Amino acid sequence: MRIPVSVSSVKRAEAGKRVLYRTLSNLADYFQVSPDTLLPNTPIPTWLYKHLSEQKSAPCYGREWELQQLHTLLNNAERQRKSKTTYVHGMIGMGKSNLVDTFLNHLKAAKKRTLKFTTSTNPTQSIDHFSVSMLIQQLLLTDLNDELALRNKMHLVFSSPIGCLRASQLVGLTLNQHQWTTIKRLSSSRLQEVDRLIAKDLLSYATHKKLSVIVLDGAHLLSHIDIEFIRTFIQYEYAYPILFIISAQEVGNFTNVPDWLSLAHTIRLKPIDTLSSNKLANTFLLTQGLCPIKNRFRIESSIERACGNPSFLKQLLFAPFPETSDPEALQQVISTLLSEMPEQLVKLLRFVSLIGIFFNTEQIQLFSCHANIKSPLCIQQRMLHSGLVIQSSPDYKFIHPLVRDVIKNTISENEIDWYKQLLIDKTQHVNRI
Repeated sequence: MRIPVSVSSVKRAEAGKRVLYRTLSNLADYFQVSPDTLLPNTPIPTWLYKHLSEQKSAPCYGREWELQQLHTLLNNAERQRKSKTTYVHGMIGMGKSNLVDTFLNHLKAAKKRTLKFTTSTNPTQSIDHFSVSMLIQQLLLTDLNDELALRNKMHLVFSSPIGCLRASQLVGLTLNQHQWTTIKRLSSSRLQEVDRLIAKDLLSYATHKKLSVIVLDGAHLLSHIDIEFIRTFIQYEYAYPILFIISAQEVGNFTNVPDWLSLAHTIRLKPIDTLSSNKLANTFLLTQGLCPIKNRFRIESSIERACGNPSFLKQLLFAPFPETSDPEALQQVISTLLSEMPEQLVKLLRFVSLIGIFFNTEQIQLFSCHANIKSPLCIQQRMLHSGLVIQSSPDYKFIHPLVRDVIKNTISENEIDWYKQLLIDKTQHVNRI
């Protein structure tokens, strides 16, 4: 028996599938599982409809514990009625921003107010670029272009005239000569007291406006002046239930936890496990409308080389040859870093990249001697501050095999002969001994 089906009925059925999948996708995102897990026996693979769902941040597979930590810290702040700070750190690509974004999405779903700032200069991002002026403006909920409204709001929020004057200076409002003289006469200790009072008043107003979380993503790019002002918010526990989240790459002064974050709850992101990597790889492919089963070799090669780094995994998945290609974004980052380093440090990194993932102090001293480096300890310290190498007592190691590969591939043919000859001379010297 044939049942007549109109074109409009087919279109309505197709639309119903799309609605069903969007609902399924939202549930999968909330529970941090694959859509196929929630609907395993569907006659039509769910990956066919993945591209129809709203684009969101990548799921935090392997970060369930860290995500729970953030929720717990916010709950503690709300229960104790005190401000709290957490410091999220890790190497490049470990998913710091994605973890924070997932947490903020959960809070958004719970109708909680949040603020996020970034130090990134990426023009595609719609997040506020951090500055002291922008922080004050956002906490006051006032447009900086409306100077009259901003001044009126400051007189309303700040509890002292000197605090209002100092805040006006920080946001860049016009001050007269008498006001400038008043600011300049403040001692450094008195200025710190005023800044702390400003922080207290801003948090009081933010709490009144139901703000729950303030995020600063990319703290390793902050200037010294920015850090000095930020620390007035997080070095004390104010009587306001707001959670501060500071995230940073482990580079420069953030190679170790900075002193001004010593009281913060620290969350260091480590490589995700193989199971989580598989889930993440499947999700990345599904998002692009690709079938994971047909791309098993690509997934396996990418997971093996990514070593638990979510960003590297995504780049490798869509590289022309995941088993041999280097992540393009990583190449750009390292190229920029090397261009900003002293020539001797660049040569040292290239030399040790020929040795392997691990290398030792003796090999660094060998290079320093042949390159006539007068302060080898200084260059070792700068090497660690680059964020590309860590100390694995008693040796050193590159933070990731792909980082070593990318640096190694920057060596020109003219340079490689010199490096190899240096290694040969060292081997012959050891054999004679």
